[in-house]
Amino acid sequence: MAHSWTTKKRDQEKISAFDMYGLRHILRVSWPAKCTNQWVLEKARVSRCLLETVKKRKLAYFGHSTRKYDSLEKDNTLELYH
Repeated sequence: MAHSWTTKKRDQEKISAFDMYGLRHILRVSWPAKCTNQWVLEKARVSRCLLETVKKRKLAYFGHSTRKYDSLEKDNTLELYH
């Protein structure tokens, strides 16, 4: 499942970079312009929230998957079915 992957440090960095890329695109800040991320965030009057949203949704999905009747997350003993 695509929703159950582990978020590694590199993935978090990519999500944060994409968050800033999106804000820069919305504000039409050109790529070579020497604007800091802090300036972009102040100009947009927002904070970085994409990574937190991803974490919340992954946690919600984990809760959803553990409520299933025969989920492997609930089962402490891994049995092999023949």
